[in-house]
Amino acid sequence: MPEEEMKIYKVPDPYPLTIVGLFAALGPQAINLGLSVGAGETMLIPNMASLGATNLFWIIIISTIIETVFVSECLKYSILTGRSFFSMTRDIPPGGAFWPWFWSITTLITFAWPFWLGGAASAMFKLTNAGTYYIWCAAALVLILLLFIFSSTIYKNLSRIFQVVMLINIVTVIILVALIAGPDDYKNVLWGYLNFGTAQPEQEVSWSLVAALFSQPGGSLMWVTFWVIEAGWGMGRYAGRVTGVLRPPEHINTGILHWDEKNPAEVKKMKGWVRISNWSMVIWWSILGGVFMTFLYAILGHAYLYKKGIVASGLDVPLQIATVVGGTFGPIAFGIFLVFIFFTLYDAGFGYLDTYIGRTTADAVAATPALRNKRSYRFWYFLIIILVILAGFYLVTVSQPYVLYIFVANSIVLLRGIGAIQILYINSRKLPPAFRPKRITKFILWFTFISGVILFIAGIWSYLQ
Repeated sequence: MPEEEMKIYKVPDPYPLTIVGLFAALGPQAINLGLSVGAGETMLIPNMASLGATNLFWIIIISTIIETVFVSECLKYSILTGRSFFSMTRDIPPGGAFWPWFWSITTLITFAWPFWLGGAASAMFKLTNAGTYYIWCAAALVLILLLFIFSSTIYKNLSRIFQVVMLINIVTVIILVALIAGPDDYKNVLWGYLNFGTAQPEQEVSWSLVAALFSQPGGSLMWVTFWVIEAGWGMGRYAGRVTGVLRPPEHINTGILHWDEKNPAEVKKMKGWVRISNWSMVIWWSILGGVFMTFLYAILGHAYLYKKGIVASGLDVPLQIATVVGGTFGPIAFGIFLVFIFFTLYDAGFGYLDTYIGRTTADAVAATPALRNKRSYRFWYFLIIILVILAGFYLVTVSQPYVLYIFVANSIVLLRGIGAIQILYINSRKLPPAFRPKRITKFILWFTFISGVILFIAGIWSYLQ
């Protein structure tokens, strides 16, 4: 057993549950919100609003509730152990490297598709009318790789980028809604969020779109555990950080970091970490990202696209918000919002590549004795990221961004369900009694699993028709 896994660590003092403490805990949730306000808000929600399907948006409320419960359990585990969700899965039968590689492979199959990149590139191609859509995709891939290489600590750069984009996104969309929407738009969309199945959409909506809506508001799910560790929450204070290529690599812990679970003072501090984790998630992601931001994007779609009868397709789907702005305020505003869409979608790529791709596979390698001691964690991290970026030069030619996104969104509901059962299994057996899931949490996690399987089957069947 590695030395760091034998040592008993002191629990660091948690952030206070105050406004200052909540802002101190913003970093991981800013990335989480940035991913959720990516393709779903810019592509899916305005598109469904344009189809007159806002009456289905109550599904987002259900999804936000179950996702909040699920992710809070994942965060709790990582805070208490200093270990990611994916390293944890090696303790689930059959044990060893089976589940870490399951997650690496399924994540690659799902998230290596550059739907975010295609949307960002289509915005710049439309804005400049220069080059080709493919050239903009290629340039975006190169720029992402350079950012990873020249970062000091990957998480710090991601956190800064996402916090800036998050602020700009929120302020911009609030102003837009205030200028464009009327009282009937607020009323109709609000009814869509609150009718809970008592109202029907104006036209038939495919199960693939319903399943995609159930994946909203999205975000990083169990992948956010990587960021709370890198942010130093709880036992994450003692874990290593992923550095850029020009900096020396740090040792990345993938085993449990122990603390004195019988010491009341230490238990109290750990409860403080769990409390600030839960509140930061509820405020920054569940309320702000999961409900408020999706609500605003739905209003924009309803106020302009639906009323004008505009249903975007192909490369125009990622540009829907710019279409709304341009149709209301003219071509200059349209150009400005193409840049806005570019950054909204492009910054999501950093999060996907860092954790969904790089960290998940590196954790799988760390669970494989034949590989883990041959090279550093960072070597495997950058190897898989570079390979996926190279593959992206081909993958962007396979299909349109929105088509790829619907496939990914349908897959998310299944992966979220499997993850819910796995975290329930571990937290019910391995965590100290004071931190184990309550009965209502167990019920919600089982519901997450069952509903995820059913909607995934229905959605993919519809997708393939």
